[in-house]
Amino acid sequence: MLHIDSHEPIEALSTIQKSVPCIIEPLNDKGYADYMWEGKDGIHHHERKQWGELAAGLDSVEYQLRTQAQAHPEAKLGLIVEGVATL
Repeated sequence: MLHIDSHEPIEALSTIQKSVPCIIEPLNDKGYADYMWEGKDGIHHHERKQWGELAAGLDSVEYQLRTQAQAHPEAKLGLIVEGVATL
């Protein structure tokens, strides 16, 4: 099951739910990033940002990611940059 933060656009839920079961909850309030799931190798959580957010405040994004990593050191943290595909 994919957990989606309650501050994420509601459009994401309808699109993602076509492929995987989802639930909306206040992940950020619990110190997690915007999307979280549990895999065979543990918990994963990924923060979603747009290019403009990175360009406007890279320091604040780095601080946010560092805070999330420290809040849940057992989880694997990633960054999704909207509009960019990486492996």
